Amino acid sequence: MSCIKKSHEGEVISFSFILLIILMAFPFSGSALAGDCRITGQTCVEGPETRNIAGNMIYKACWRYRSTYECIKPDSVDYCAAISKVAGCYQTSTSCISTAWNGTCLVEQRTYRCDNPATTKPSNTVQLDNTYTIVRDELDTSQCNPLATNPLCYIASHTCIEGPETRVINGLPVYKACWKYQDDYSCINPEKESDCQQYEDKGCSKIDETCIESTDPIGCVMAQVTYSCITKKGETTTTEDCSTKVSCYEGVCWDTSYPSDTDFAKAVAAKEAAREAGVYGSDGELFGGEDESCRKGYGGIKNCCGKSGGAETNFSIMGQVATTVGGGLASYGSKYMYDFAYNNVEWVKQGASALGAAAPSAPTLSFSVYGLSYAVGGAAAVPATGLLGGPVYALGNGFYFDPYSFAIAVAIQVVMELKSCEPEEQQLGMHRGANLCHFVGSYCSKKVFGACLETTEAYCCYNSILAKIINEQGKPQIGKGWGTPESPS
Repeated sequence: MSCIKKSHEGEVISFSFILLIILMAFPFSGSALAGDCRITGQTCVEGPETRNIAGNMIYKACWRYRSTYECIKPDSVDYCAAISKVAGCYQTSTSCISTAWNGTCLVEQRTYRCDNPATTKPSNTVQLDNTYTIVRDELDTSQCNPLATNPLCYIASHTCIEGPETRVINGLPVYKACWKYQDDYSCINPEKESDCQQYEDKGCSKIDETCIESTDPIGCVMAQVTYSCITKKGETTTTEDCSTKVSCYEGVCWDTSYPSDTDFAKAVAAKEAAREAGVYGSDGELFGGEDESCRKGYGGIKNCCGKSGGAETNFSIMGQVATTVGGGLASYGSKYMYDFAYNNVEWVKQGASALGAAAPSAPTLSFSVYGLSYAVGGAAAVPATGLLGGPVYALGNGFYFDPYSFAIAVAIQVVMELKSCEPEEQQLGMHRGANLCHFVGSYCSKKVFGACLETTEAYCCYNSILAKIINEQGKPQIGKGWGTPESPS
C-alpha cells in the first residue's frame, strides 16, 4: 500500500490588498512568515498620476502596489498514520513527489508492506500489486570451472544462448536479459606434438631452437628447432703425396715436388660466375632467388612441406631434349641450372638460351617437357593459347613456354603427400628435393581461439646449387640476413 503525507502544503496563502496595507504599515514581526513566504506577484492599483504633496506637484507612474505572497504552512497532514499503526505493516520506502521552491518536500509518498492481505485499506491510500525480492541470482559455472581454473586455458568467447525473456519462478514472473551463457575456451595441449623426432632418429645434432609462438602464463608453446644432419657419410681415400718427391739419376738428384693448388676452387667458382653473368646478367642481378612458402598443419591437418625428388632428373631430361633438337647443344648450358623447374618465364627464356636451343634440324620433330615446347613450322606455328586456354610465352625459333603444362608436369613429379597441396607448394617440394632452397624460418599463419593450428615455412630458392651456396656463404660476410619468415630477403 502507499499513502500520501502532505508535509506543509495544507494550502497556499495569498495576501490580499487589505493585508498588503497592513504589511506596509507594520513590518512583519513573525520570522516564520518572512522566511517561509515568497512574493509571487505585484500589481499597481493607483496611478499613474500627478499629486500635490506639500504644495508641490509630483508625478509618479504608480502610487500604490498590491503584492501577493505564497507561504508554507508549518502544519502537515499525515494520511499514512492509519497504516503505520496497523500490526503487521511496515514501511519499505519513502519518496518525495513534490518539492517547494526552497527544497522543502511538500508531498511525500510512503510505501508499506502488510503481511495480512486482508488488512483494511485506509482512506487516501493506494493498494499496490504484490512485490517480491530476488534473494539469490547467480550463475551455475560448475561445467566451466575445470576450464576456467586451468592455467592452460583462457576464455575465447562469452555468448548468451537463452534470453531475453520472462520466466515464472515460484509463481512469480521474473525477467532477465540472459538466462544461459556459453563460454568457449582455448586450451593448450600439455602433450607436446613434435615433428622433429625424424631428425633425432637420424642422429642429427640440434644447433638452434627459437620460440615462434608464446602465450601467458605458459610461455613458449611453439618452437622452431634447427638440426645439422649428415646426408652422406664421409669416405677415406689413400693418395700419393708428391709434395716431397725427389728424383735421382746416377747420383744426381733434383726436387720434383710441387705445391698443392689452392686456386682450383676459386677458378671453378669464377668460371661459373662468369657463365651465369653471361646468361642471367641482363637485369644486373646475379645469383638471385625466389621466395617460396608451404603450410604445415597440426592436429590432423595436412602437411604441405614435404620434399620431392622430381627435379633431380629435370635437367638431364632437358639436356636430352636439347641434344636431340639442337644437335648436342646441351653442352652449352650450365650443369647447375634448374631454370625449367620454376614457373619463371624470364628464367625459362634465359635457360633456353643457355642450352643453346635453336630450331630443330628435323622439320617434323616436336617435343614438350616441363611446359617448354617446340612448334613444328617455327615461330608462325606457336599457338595463341596453351593448355586449358592459358597464356603462352614465345621464346623464339618456334619454342614457347606454357605455364599450365608446367604445373601439370610438376604435379606428376611430386610425392603423394603433396597431391592435395597448392601448386606453389608442390613446386617448392620439388625444389627442396633438388637441394635448391635455403630455409628462412617459420611463423604461425592460422589461429583458432588463440591456439596455433598451422605454421608457414619460408624458403629462398635458386635456379642453381651454386647460387644457393654463394648466398648462404656470402650474406654473413657482407652483413646481410635472410629477412623474416613473413618477408624473406
